[in-house]
Amino acid sequence: MTFGDKLIELRKQSNMTQENLAEKLNVTRQTISNWELNQTKPDLDQLKSMSQFYMISIDELVDNEMKSIRVESSSENFSGGRETNKMLLKIKKLFINEDNSSNRKRKFKMYLITISIIVAFIIIFVATTGIWTRFNANISREKAMDIAVSHAGGGRANTPELDWKIWRWLWYVEVVYDGLMHEIYINPNTGEVVRYEIDR
Repeated sequence: MTFGDKLIELRKQSNMTQENLAEKLNVTRQTISNWELNQTKPDLDQLKSMSQFYMISIDELVDNEMKSIRVESSSENFSGGRETNKMLLKIKKLFINEDNSSNRKRKFKMYLITISIIVAFIIIFVATTGIWTRFNANISREKAMDIAVSHAGGGRANTPELDWKIWRWLWYVEVVYDGLMHEIYINPNTGEVVRYEIDR
C-alpha cells in the first residue's frame, strides 16, 4: 500500500471528501488529490497535522511507505554506502516535499518582489540625490573657484570641496573678500550658484 492509498483509506474511514479534509488541514483540495495520487508528498508540518487529525502517529501514517522502501532496498544488490544513500533520499522525500511547485513559485515571487523593491529604492535614491555627481562632476574644482570668486565680486577662494547639502552634492567654496567670508554652493553639473551666504 502506497502513502497515497493510506491517505485515501483514512479519509474514507472518516467519511470525508477531499474538500472537507483540505479545509481541516488548511490546504487546497488539489493538494489532497496530489498526495493521494502520490504526485507530491506532504511536508513535516502537514504530516503532523494529519497525524493529529486522524489521531495516529506519523510512524503509522507513513509505515507502509517505509516498509516498501525497506523491501525495495533489501531486494536490490546492496553494495554499501551508495544504496544506503538512495534509501535515505527516498525517506527524505517522504518528509520534505521537493515537488511542491507552489511553494517554489511563492518563494520565487517573494525574491522577485524583494529584489524589485531594493532596485526601486536604489533608483529613487540615485535619482533624487544625484549621487553620481559625487564622481562625475561636470564643473571642475578650478571652474567652481572661478564661479565663486566672480559671484562674490572678487577675493581669494579656498579649494572647493564636494559637500552634501540640500539633499544633493554641491561644490562648497569659501571666498574671502572685503574682510567677509562668502560661503557659496555651486551645482557641479550646471555651475549654477544654489546657495550664497555671507558670514559677517
